[in-house]
Amino acid sequence: HYRYIMRSSIIFFVLVQVYLGGAALHHKITYKSFQDGLRECAEYYEISNCTLDKYIAESYPNIEPVQRLIHCTLHNLVSWTDGKGVKEHVFRNFFVPAVGDTCYANRTRECIRSAFHRLDHGNHFARAYVTFQCYYHQWGNISPKKQFIPRTEYDFDTLLLEVIQFRHVPECELIEYSKGNVLDQPNFAPSYLLGSVRGGYYSLKHGISLENLYTQFGCPELLTKELKQCVEGVVKQYCDDSHEVKQFVTFKICLNSVIPVYSRLVALSKEKLYGKAPCKSCAAAKEVPYVVHHVPASVGTAPKPYYNVDH
Repeated sequence: HYRYIMRSSIIFFVLVQVYLGGAALHHKITYKSFQDGLRECAEYYEISNCTLDKYIAESYPNIEPVQRLIHCTLHNLVSWTDGKGVKEHVFRNFFVPAVGDTCYANRTRECIRSAFHRLDHGNHFARAYVTFQCYYHQWGNISPKKQFIPRTEYDFDTLLLEVIQFRHVPECELIEYSKGNVLDQPNFAPSYLLGSVRGGYYSLKHGISLENLYTQFGCPELLTKELKQCVEGVVKQYCDDSHEVKQFVTFKICLNSVIPVYSRLVALSKEKLYGKAPCKSCAAAKEVPYVVHHVPASVGTAPKPYYNVDH
């Protein structure tokens, strides 16, 4: 009887661990809070917890060690590009505007523009620092929540190449990709689902995450009512189909002309086959050499991703 109880307890424990493990699958998805990014960078620069806590208590004083720390943190959160500035579609996630404040975005942008006029273009530490201070004082309070961290361009390309490897996409299919013949290839639909789940843009439980896609690509169409309705229409129409089918149709009808997956896959296939260097942009995704169903034309009227750059 004792052995039976022990065996049952062990089996129960194992099942619980399997369940919890399955519920907490991370794939290749990163979530960090601002404090996570800050404290990681503090370790890189050998800044003690005591010193870091002092910097925080003093509202991040304008001294060189803090400038370096903030510059590192913005890079760590994939929210900054030297020479271009802050990626608003990423960094905004780490701040919470005051209730009722509708002017925080414009106020923050103006703060950054004004501060940049007084700084040398190559002083990236100072530029990152004043950008952070503008968000800190104009956008809102720092959020304690962990946020989705987008991939760098290199890491996104790596994700696509990993998917090609996982699916063991044959060379003959890569040749078709390189020609722009993508959607009708046998491995594309399952590969797209694999990459979407592995990258954090889709989950089998919650479906597509337009917010994560926006954080990744910065294409404002992703947050429009029209595109959301397009996605919801596909999910409703194909509710009894597999996730693979739903994701493929969603991409074909709603996302193909918005996010640069198609253009990156074509470029990477060329590079893998012929060693040609790819180019990267949201706009490149719109250069689709064949006609597919698109979201309404009004979706394309949203402004471009915002960067703080000199004009």
